[in-house]
Amino acid sequence: MRYRGICLLFLLVIFGCAAIPKVADTEIQEAMRLTGVPAAGKVVYEKNCIYCHREKGEGGGVAVGTLERAMPKRDEDLYRAVKEGKGDWMPAFSKMTPKDTMDVIAYMRSLFEGK
Repeated sequence: MRYRGICLLFLLVIFGCAAIPKVADTEIQEAMRLTGVPAAGKVVYEKNCIYCHREKGEGGGVAVGTLERAMPKRDEDLYRAVKEGKGDWMPAFSKMTPKDTMDVIAYMRSLFEGK
């Protein structure tokens, strides 16, 4: 009986992990061909990100740290973080279009240019 319970728990964990949406590598490769437009990204940012990351990415909302400190260096990694979320502290924006995602990445990068 105990063995059956352990097996059931193991299967629940395996299938539960499979339910977490992952961004396909092909989607990321296609998105990297798009040119993000910071002005369009600002609109997306204000709709989806500003509550936690604040107006200039300084954090202080629900987000503890600044975007500058937490932002991955590679756009591919940032794309994945936006679409899949990060742990318990950042929700996934899996429904965001590749174009909107690249626009918001361009906007976030523009916040810290020259710093």
